[in-house]
Amino acid sequence: MEVARPVRGRAKETDRLKGQHRASVRSDHTCVALLIAKGAQQYEVMEHLGHTNIQTTINTYGHLFPNVRERIRVALEDTWDEGHRSAG
Repeated sequence: MEVARPVRGRAKETDRLKGQHRASVRSDHTCVALLIAKGAQQYEVMEHLGHTNIQTTINTYGHLFPNVRERIRVALEDTWDEGHRSAG
């Protein structure tokens, strides 16, 4: 006859695994934040994490990416200003 493990033991094991999962998620989040800070693009992050589609990456880490509209606006303004300086 097999004796079942005490419920308390299983609960402790589950808590330990949950703690490991939380630490792993924090580690992934930190890694992605550092990659983005160094200029990694969404697709590069997706590949690094092994996601099979970009939507998973954007849904999970999209808030870490800088505002694309602002970056585009600044790039266009800089290009416009450079064009006017070299023409004048």
